[in-house]
Amino acid sequence: MSNINPYGEFPICSESPTPLFYLLAAEAGFTGATTCPDTTKIQEALTTYFSGSGKDAYQCTEGAAPECTVTEVTCSSSSDSITLSFYVNQTGEFTPDKEAFRGQLQTDSAAKLLKLTVNAARRRKRATSLTADGTITTTIRASCTAGSGYVGTSCITCPAGFYETNGVCTECAANTYSSTAGSTACATCPESLKTISTGADSEDDCIDLCSIPSLSNGYRDPSEGYKVNSDTIVSSYCDVGYSIEHEVSSEAACSQGSSLPSCYKKCEIVLISNSVEMTDSSDVLVV
Repeated sequence: MSNINPYGEFPICSESPTPLFYLLAAEAGFTGATTCPDTTKIQEALTTYFSGSGKDAYQCTEGAAPECTVTEVTCSSSSDSITLSFYVNQTGEFTPDKEAFRGQLQTDSAAKLLKLTVNAARRRKRATSLTADGTITTTIRASCTAGSGYVGTSCITCPAGFYETNGVCTECAANTYSSTAGSTACATCPESLKTISTGADSEDDCIDLCSIPSLSNGYRDPSEGYKVNSDTIVSSYCDVGYSIEHEVSSEAACSQGSSLPSCYKKCEIVLISNSVEMTDSSDVLVV
């Protein structure tokens, strides 16, 4: 993302739909367990901590219809601790209070004030007490409608040549295209046709493609390896001491399956007339 264009690689004129909500992603380490408790119970414990903390930054988790909700908790364990990953969905406009939630969470974790009481999934089992170990990473991004991707805390409608997958605008792969903005998939080129590169935004970009072959003892224009339309004219040039076969043009279309001119080594014919050796100026090719 540049300072000039807030949408980075995407056109600055891209449509910018309103985010559905904002997603605070967090990953934090905890001591107090070496095996993972039930993730549903962890989610309940996180919600209880935030809503019951009395801290202004967490007020959005309070009430019957909170603006902030804990979702998608996952857990991984090691020999001496566990790591919790979770999201906090934040509805409404992107206001300073959403950054305040993130800042408070980082502060609580770093200071090891984030303490959870995780109830057991079964009755008569003891609750698990978890304490943040001071390690945490957080990010905030927009969550967007289908066909739109997030760029930080903004949404953009994925432009032609891209499609939306998992909330991200992704360039169409080679030999596919999307001709409309807001696509959720790219169409495949008709049989035998291919695109020159990724990010094709029209079916017209699907062409009968030809790859420029190499030329021993010379070079071609366009250069070898380039992929071009099959009717593109390719010029072949030979190194000093080499020449294209007599009466064969140095220019030809790069058609699939056809052979472009080759370079052959020159030699000279020695003519003998009246016992005097004479050199003809014409070239002869050694094949």
